[in-house]
Order: sequence, then C-alpha cells, then structure tokens
Amino acid sequence: MQAYLTTSTSSHTSKEFKFSLFLSSVLYAELVLDSGNTSAPFIAELANVTAANNSRIVNCTNFVPLNQTEISVEIVNSTRLSYVLKTDPEVTNRRMAGICSLVLFYAKSCQFSILAAPHFNILPRIFPQIKMVAFNAISEQRYNTMYGITGVPSLVLFHNGKPIAKYNGSDYTLYEFTKFVIRHTDLSPNEKVEISVTDFVKPIPGFGELDNDYSLWLAWFVIIFWALYYARTLNFFQKILEFFVNIWYEVEAQHGHID
Repeated sequence: MQAYLTTSTSSHTSKEFKFSLFLSSVLYAELVLDSGNTSAPFIAELANVTAANNSRIVNCTNFVPLNQTEISVEIVNSTRLSYVLKTDPEVTNRRMAGICSLVLFYAKSCQFSILAAPHFNILPRIFPQIKMVAFNAISEQRYNTMYGITGVPSLVLFHNGKPIAKYNGSDYTLYEFTKFVIRHTDLSPNEKVEISVTDFVKPIPGFGELDNDYSLWLAWFVIIFWALYYARTLNFFQKILEFFVNIWYEVEAQHGHID
C-alpha cells in the first residue's frame, strides 16, 4: 500500500506526504518532494508479515462488488450483523474459499472507539474484498458473550460467519489493522489507495455520540443500594450496642448503690 497526500502549492511542482510509518498510535507523515518516488517499503514489510504466518491464514473470497460506487464501513444493528455473519454450509473449513468479514465492536461514547474509527473507516479501501461493519456492543450484550468481547473497541475477523482471529494490539491504527488482516488472510492490500488528511479528522457517523449504557446505570444502582443498606444496618447495630452498654452501666450503678 502506497498512501499519499497531495497538496496544492503555488508552484507547478506537487508535494506529497507519504505515510511510510505508523509509530505506535501516532501517524507519522514523511514529506516527499520527488513525486516520481516508487519505493514501497511499507508493502515489503507487510509481505514479510504474510510469509511468516502462512499456516495461520484463511482463504477469503477475492470478490469485489461492482455495484458499489464507494466502499465504506457499514454501521449495523443486530439483525444486519446476523445477516452479514451468516454461514455457507458448503464451506466446511478455513482452507476453503469463504466470505471474510471484519467487525469492529465499539461504543458511541468510548474515546478509544472514536480514535479507532477513522483508521477503520479507511480499511475497506485497502481491502475491498472484505465486508467491514461496525456494531455498537452496548446495544445488545449477547454478541459480546457469543464472541468473547470484554472491552471496546474490539476488532474480530470472521470467515464464513465464524470468528477466526481477534485483534489484541493496543494501537488502533490503520497500519496495525492492515498488518492484522494480512497476518490472517491470503489477501494483498490495494497499492493505489488514496488517503487524505480529512480521512483522519472528519467525524464518523455513529461515533462520538452519547450512549445510554444501561448496564452501567444498573451497576451504579446496585452499588448505591447496598451502600445505603449497609449504612442503615451499621446504624442499627450501633443502636443495639448502645442499648446493651446502657444496660451494663445501669447494672453497675445499681451494684454500686447497694454496696
């Protein structure tokens, strides 16, 4: 993948920003003045990733829909997710060609999900053969249990509707996402994809909105309820203790008076 950012200048010479490195979670842009530069160190590095993990890859259907004018991430609900992850009974193992899907489990108000969204939104242009969808993990908890989602964002690769691999990295960047796909599939990235600065800064629909986390509200309710309950219980025991202490003092006082 050779990703360039072309900016217009006052002269006839165009300046291009080449994304050659993705250092940790920070995108590093290298200024390239030579527009004829055809070196592709990024592709070579990712090819090595594939060669080193051939035993772990799955056979994805190399098919790009022709009726799609723009390939992008689809925000899906539970019904649509079930349809996307439907299985083909004719495909019985990972070595057989099957439809591959990449699902990003996210939460609308999660800051890490918001940071990962622009990078994931570019990924369909790099791998148009894979269906990319995003699912709000807060909306329906049963999918979290079904696919072992313990936190968001979580990226899971599916082959023929079955989970194959889960991204375990801590850097949610385009570079790491691309390596993850290549590491587990037989697909090559699109080398002519165009990436602009706006792809990383424009808001992604469905991300950054306030979300009602009913599980969190329920957890807070349980905590507050039991805290108040134990506070009242503690006060009750204190009153009982004071009652017996007062009786003890009265008995001691009576014994002293008799003496």
